[in-house]
Order: sequence, then structure tokens, then C-alpha cells
Amino acid sequence: MEENKEIKNSKSFSKKKSKTLNDSNASDTKVYVFRNFIKELKRIRWPIEKKHNKNFVYIFIFIIILTGFFALISFGASQIIDLIGAK
Repeated sequence: MEENKEIKNSKSFSKKKSKTLNDSNASDTKVYVFRNFIKELKRIRWPIEKKHNKNFVYIFIFIIILTGFFALISFGASQIIDLIGAK
């Protein structure tokens, strides 16, 4: 009996919540989202150019090393398959 009351209460709560969300004006919400987005962009501490370039070089070197590693693995696997004679 108590479970039915809890279910009814939760349903009425969700209906009330959805009505208040649907009552808001969509254009106002979009404006505030855009304004908040701009505010957040202004708060970001962007890295200085020197650090940015340094990180770019590190990432580029890492990608080259990783590409070489997978190329060696692929070449080695193909050599093993050719040695076994499987096609």
C-alpha cells in the first residue's frame, strides 16, 4: 500500500518538474547558454605559445615512434606468416 503512494508521489513530482522545464522560453535559454559559453572561454588559462609549441613537438615525436612501433609489429607478423607458409 505504501509502495503505491510512493510511486504516485514520484510520478506527480516528475510531471511537475517537466511542466516547469517546458514553460521556459527557448530563445532566452539559448541566449544564456551562449553567454555562459563565452564566459567560460574567457576564464580558461590558455598555454603560452612556447609551451604550446613544445607540447606539439612532444606529441609529434610520440606519434612517429608509435607509428614505427606498429609498422615493425606488422612487418614482423607478416614475415612470420610468410615463414610458416600460410596465406
